Amino acid sequence: MAVMLFLYNYFNRRTVLNIARIQWFVMGMIFLLFVILNGLYLFEWPSFDYFMSFLISMVLLIIFHLVITRYISQKQATLEKQEIRNKISRDLHDDLASTLGSISIYSNTLEFTKNAQDFNLPKKIAGLSQMALQSISDIIWMTAPRNDTLQSLISKLNSMMYELFEDNKIQFVSAIQVPDKEIVVEEKLRNNVFLILKEAAHNILKHAQAKRVVFEVKFLNNFCFISLNDNGKGIDVAGNISSGNGLINIRARALESGIDLTINTNEQKGTTIGLRFKI
Repeated sequence: MAVMLFLYNYFNRRTVLNIARIQWFVMGMIFLLFVILNGLYLFEWPSFDYFMSFLISMVLLIIFHLVITRYISQKQATLEKQEIRNKISRDLHDDLASTLGSISIYSNTLEFTKNAQDFNLPKKIAGLSQMALQSISDIIWMTAPRNDTLQSLISKLNSMMYELFEDNKIQFVSAIQVPDKEIVVEEKLRNNVFLILKEAAHNILKHAQAKRVVFEVKFLNNFCFISLNDNGKGIDVAGNISSGNGLINIRARALESGIDLTINTNEQKGTTIGLRFKI
């Protein structure tokens, strides 16, 4: 019992990888016990005692393997749930904290300002509220299992960008190659692709002064290629990495999911952000 309690407490302090290592170690110890017992009691082949000791050792190995495998599965499920919760919490904080903070500031200003229309406060509050609702909608979309396909991802990106740019009087053009069959995309990859392009689209809106945006999706040799091009003023990549503008987040998300990311920018031709990932 003491050994079981020790192993239980030890398992709770270790990762799944360490648990797997312990599993193989204990299985090796059980096999070693079989060898020692045969050596001590001189169970000789093909005696009944030899087969019984072998059978007992194998039963112990199988039971231990099943117990640990079940424990590892439960541990992995718990870790996955925790990762999803952390991701939702992080996304809620990133997307909503600044927006709700701005709404609070404008609301307080509105309360003590006689000429609110002069500062355009009601319109600003309405716009920020719409952004907050959109962020919540995006988070719900990212966590829904029914959206695990590449087709769903492309459709969501296309509709999101169309609304964003058309509402701000920017011409939006999409050239999308539709896959022949439904392609399931791993959740982390799907969400990072979505958040990268969402960040890039908002950067175009805020900084590029573009009049036209082109969204392209192509497939070749089990790879998906996505590009977002604007005809704005270009960006200083080195300067923006140090000052923000979302490029740090974009690069970090691409690295996390193994996405090949390219950023080409020119003052006369605007900026093109390209993504390539295996499907």
